[in-house]
Amino acid sequence: MDARNVGPIIAKLVENKATEDDLAPIHLVSFPKNVASDLRQAAASQIARFFSPGMPATPSSSEKAETHE
Repeated sequence: MDARNVGPIIAKLVENKATEDDLAPIHLVSFPKNVASDLRQAAASQIARFFSPGMPATPSSSEKAETHE
């Protein structure tokens, strides 16, 4: 799948509006309802990288905004 097809699904995931039927084609499950919005957005951004051709799977050191160490 390319970003054009996955983009709307990822957007619904970020907005916490994705249904099981929306997520099934890309083999994802929704986030728990109590996940913080910023965490949901960060996770969805990382997931989107996997569907973006030519994008690295992990952010470069200059793109890393925070750590969880």
